[in-house]
Amino acid sequence: MPKVIPLDPASEWVELSSTEEDWDRLPSRLLMTMLVQLYLIRAFEEEVLQLAGQGLVHGPAHSSIGQEGGAVGSCLSLRSDDQVTGSHRGHHQFLAKALGHVAPDGLEPTTDLPSAVREVLERSLAEICGLAAGYCRGRGGSMHLQWREAGAMGTNAIVGGAVPQAAGFAWSDKHAGTDAVSVTYFGDGAVNIGSVLETFNLAGAWKVPVCFFIENNHYAVSTTPEEATGEPRLSARGLGFAIPSWRVDGMDPVAVHLATGEAVAHMRAGGGPTLIEADVYRYFHQNGPFPGSAFGYRTKDEEQGWRERDPLIRVAANLVRRELLSEDDIAQLWRRAKDTMKDIAERLMEPDPDGKPGAKRYRAELLPDPAFVDAGIRGDLSELAGLRYMERSEYEGEVNPIRRIYPDALMEHLGHAAAEAESEEEAEAFIGALVPLAARFIPRAASAVMRVAPNLIRGVAGAARTLRANPATRPLVRALPTVVRRTTANLARQAQAGRRVTPQTAVRTLARQTSRVIGSPAQCAQAYRRSRALDRNYHRSAGPVASATGPAAALPAATARSLASGAARPAAHLCAACRHAVNGAR
Repeated sequence: MPKVIPLDPASEWVELSSTEEDWDRLPSRLLMTMLVQLYLIRAFEEEVLQLAGQGLVHGPAHSSIGQEGGAVGSCLSLRSDDQVTGSHRGHHQFLAKALGHVAPDGLEPTTDLPSAVREVLERSLAEICGLAAGYCRGRGGSMHLQWREAGAMGTNAIVGGAVPQAAGFAWSDKHAGTDAVSVTYFGDGAVNIGSVLETFNLAGAWKVPVCFFIENNHYAVSTTPEEATGEPRLSARGLGFAIPSWRVDGMDPVAVHLATGEAVAHMRAGGGPTLIEADVYRYFHQNGPFPGSAFGYRTKDEEQGWRERDPLIRVAANLVRRELLSEDDIAQLWRRAKDTMKDIAERLMEPDPDGKPGAKRYRAELLPDPAFVDAGIRGDLSELAGLRYMERSEYEGEVNPIRRIYPDALMEHLGHAAAEAESEEEAEAFIGALVPLAARFIPRAASAVMRVAPNLIRGVAGAARTLRANPATRPLVRALPTVVRRTTANLARQAQAGRRVTPQTAVRTLARQTSRVIGSPAQCAQAYRRSRALDRNYHRSAGPVASATGPAAALPAATARSLASGAARPAAHLCAACRHAVNGAR
């Protein structure tokens, strides 16, 4: 007879439920904020379904109605510097994080909404409708909502696609020495995706502070977990990777909040990843305004049973029980939420003269600029044209990727970010991220180059703003990351040759590379010569002669006259871009 020894998993796995005592102990402000967020998200989603029914939402409209309790309950445990990533059904996830960011002290259910809250609702709906006021200028749509300042790093149309990204954000936070955490939301259908399980493994091995939040709504379109996997208790997956795991009723926002609080405390203390499975239910089908029962894969009785457990009803009932709000207060809150969303939607539209009676269309002035459609997209691989390829075994030369390739790659990446910066403050935020990153990961051999990197980023950001000001030169913004990469590579070669790399060297090199990549040769050569004269004056006076917004006298006379008169000549704007690059790099 063999000897059998029972084995215990290396991590805990628990099911957490709330009690009436938990509801009573919860601060009244937090409970009322929970109700306001739930009502706003529900009203938002109902308005999205209304617009989708009118054909005004292009692409699918994956409604989160019924699932709000999981997102709201979990995001109330997070700070603005914590990051979340979401799924294709991610409106509630995005809104819960964004609302917490703009109202960190909570929301009052009996007063008008703060302007910042209304702005979140306006910009989120605009994005879903593909309008320019959206967080991604209308290019993301329903399934790609992102607001980095709020820590909402992006919902994702690919099933399970955002899970590895969240682990990357958490890894970055850990190595930056912060206690920020990441939460990634995904559904029961994503649990069996290979990249999700691989991320579980790496997060467990590296002790990465990421919470895997499974919204188990029991249907991957129409397939149940019992049909798709041998262990339908999906939180059991965490045990195989030594990840502490919780199972909660997602229709109970307080239970979710308590479980997430424990998970976040574990991660902030350096304990590594966590996993939460929240049992939720989407009231509608995979996409659109029809219930799942209309397609035959579930019954009306099942749907009604889940509706009776609605998180909005549960929170409202407890607020009334605790005498924090009256039934009338709650009814008025719902009316305000619905009226607010109706007003926001109406402001986006106008009658459609070519449509049926009562048909509407979006106001033309709210549509995005067609020139923005390809901004920041690199998909044709034209930057690789003319390169030689060979296997590593065929290459006989010295390989030193850290010294020569990594700084170039880092700077090109930051160049893309700087080129998209809409303000000096946003560019400075990228620089603030660059300095500690460079100090931590760039080897000493490249440190001389990285010391002038902030100057380069400032210069590129200023040049980008100048080019974007004129539609004729706006496409040239895409060339600026190449300018940064070439400038960095050139400075690295100078450093390796024993030459001293100074801010003045960076100014000259950046101007030269700008003129080579995007310049009108004659005008930019003149701007470059002018930059060298300015550089000599700068060196003598130990201070800048002209700022990025300095006098037009810093430009060739013809260019100055063109800019002063507002003439949108491409050559003039090219030289202005050189000027901003040179002066910004000081």
